[in-house]
Amino acid sequence: MKAIIFVVVLGAAAYWGWNYYNNQMVKDPVYAEFRVKYENGIELVGLGKMNSQSDCERRAAEFWRSVLASDARAEISAIRCDIQLPTRYETLFSNQVATATYIAMDRGNSGERDGRFIIFGAPSSDVIKICPSLIETIKRKYSGTVQCIQGSVG
Repeated sequence: MKAIIFVVVLGAAAYWGWNYYNNQMVKDPVYAEFRVKYENGIELVGLGKMNSQSDCERRAAEFWRSVLASDARAEISAIRCDIQLPTRYETLFSNQVATATYIAMDRGNSGERDGRFIIFGAPSSDVIKICPSLIETIKRKYSGTVQCIQGSVG
């Protein structure tokens, strides 16, 4: 009986340790930047907050492609990994209003990454109307929080 209790406690401690390790705040994030172009003229500028340079290089393209450009009607540009987030994008990761409407994605598990996707090619007032369907599409492959932040222009 003591052996069973010991194994259960050890398993619970290992599970807690693994979750804690995987969900720690990223100390030195690397930002993936890319564009997704859709055939209807809409373009997303995407930023992904990756755990490290190797994480960015290894996972960014495939992860974001599967979330946002999984159909043949979308084209994803080359992904650039950078340790410095461009100044013009800093407010996005604190969910502040920007000039354009953007989608804010906050990771739901250790396999996901935070992302921000600025929507160009349509007025903010039009984009906010279709945001519920965009969120629904993204949530099919992303378990974290997804929301639209309406832009101040258009």
